[in-house]
Amino acid sequence: MKRLILTALALSLAAPAHADTLVDNVNGITLDKDGKLVRFTGLVIDTQGKVKQLLDRKDKRPERHDFKEDGKGRTLIPGLIDAHGHVMGLGFQLMLLDLSNTSSLAEAQAAIRKYAADNPEMPWIIGSGWNQEKWGLGRFPTAADLDAAVPNRPVWLERVDGHAGWANTAAMTAARITPASKSPEGGRIEMEAGKPSGVFVDAAMSLIDSAKPKPLARDLDRALYLAQQNCSNRASRRSPTWAPASPTGRRIAAPATRNSFRCASSATAPTSTIWRSSRGPNRRHGSTMIASAWSG
Repeated sequence: MKRLILTALALSLAAPAHADTLVDNVNGITLDKDGKLVRFTGLVIDTQGKVKQLLDRKDKRPERHDFKEDGKGRTLIPGLIDAHGHVMGLGFQLMLLDLSNTSSLAEAQAAIRKYAADNPEMPWIIGSGWNQEKWGLGRFPTAADLDAAVPNRPVWLERVDGHAGWANTAAMTAARITPASKSPEGGRIEMEAGKPSGVFVDAAMSLIDSAKPKPLARDLDRALYLAQQNCSNRASRRSPTWAPASPTGRRIAAPATRNSFRCASSATAPTSTIWRSSRGPNRRHGSTMIASAWSG
């Protein structure tokens, strides 16, 4: 008898587990492949986490399932697939001076000088990407090195790793940096001959950052336009048109083209979705059940 019980137990463990999940008693709303609205009151999720079947009120429920969730009449909608971009951040990044391809201090100075000449309307020259190690400089660059390129406008350039910034004399003057300025906690003002050298490390970067002027309306418009151009170049011809309004409400420099771009979108997942949770296939937000899903 003992052997018979063990044999039966082994056979039961060897059998494939039936792990379908039934979510029932819901006000279900989704879209079909043609984008038409579909309503349902229950759904079955298979062992792979995909929606196997939508059930109407009159449909027979499966008799065997591993897990059942009673929605208690709450609304159930598919998870939203969010693909987004920080459009204005992209635009402002494209406006900055990029020194990442420079291989010497002299190259960097030439690039800074050219950028300043090409952008005479900018009150500050702002950029990033410098790396004194790549330049073989053997030291941090100094404010004097920057002054040699642009002496009459503030210049503030972030190091390639984001842990240091390089300022010229005009930028330090605008930030009221003096030999008496103290390094903040978590940062360091590099000194040379008892004076700030022009390099600010980590938390000390905020001393210069706080002095930078806020973007003007024209800067916002230009950033948006540059981001639009960048996204348009990357988008496929099948992307739907998205022509955003200027954040300032003004007409931007150039209109969006017919085949523009979509930098941000939210698409509703179809019914063949993969559910992220095997045991708790929904998240409750008030009276709405929101399925965490990807496209199947």
